[in-house]
Amino acid sequence: MAHKLEKSILFLVCPQEDFVGRLEYGARRPNRLHVGYEATRRLRGDPRRGDRRDPFVEAALQFYNPAVPGSDRCSVIVDEDWHEPNCAEFPIFGPHCIKGSPGAQLAGELEPLRADPRTHVIRANSLNVAEGTRYDDLLSSICGSVPPERIRVGVMGVWTNVKVEYLLLNLRTRAPFFPRIGVCEPLCASPKRSDHDAAIEKFEMLGYEVHYDVESFCSFMGLTVGEPVTSC
Repeated sequence: MAHKLEKSILFLVCPQEDFVGRLEYGARRPNRLHVGYEATRRLRGDPRRGDRRDPFVEAALQFYNPAVPGSDRCSVIVDEDWHEPNCAEFPIFGPHCIKGSPGAQLAGELEPLRADPRTHVIRANSLNVAEGTRYDDLLSSICGSVPPERIRVGVMGVWTNVKVEYLLLNLRTRAPFFPRIGVCEPLCASPKRSDHDAAIEKFEMLGYEVHYDVESFCSFMGLTVGEPVTSC
């Protein structure tokens, strides 16, 4: 039985400059958690080609665009890192996303959208976004009285085989148990493409709805995008 779509929730996983900031060809990763040149080339365009497109940012902006039918029923949850300068995890992962630093900012034109009432931020500072109470409380607040079967949840971000995977497991195994969860494959990434591909294959096996083009993902989320947003 098909259920009428009433709400959609978009998760942006670590969409910060220290994770997905654009790099010039041959440039070293600025920290241990950045996904690297090849991954950011797919997500955010290729500076080597003079590419001005930014597929990751452009797709996210569709969910805020009042001219896009369906965007008004979407909430956006930013799962971000936000660390003190002396954070205990830095000896393991290295310094990254220090609060107030350029690396902690959201990618491209997304940073000003922190102030948008549709944006909700979870600063989990761990591999598992659901470890803090903010996760449960926020989803409960966004869903309200709408049953989960009338809500679509979509995920894009990094790392596919770590933070995205943890999030997907939480969405399927913790209340409110969303039955329809979509993943935008071209807008997820890991430093190693093989790790990304293996995770995507696992998601399909577990019944998540994997979309291999951005337009299909937006449609799944209830948006009617007039001009397709393409990935690199």
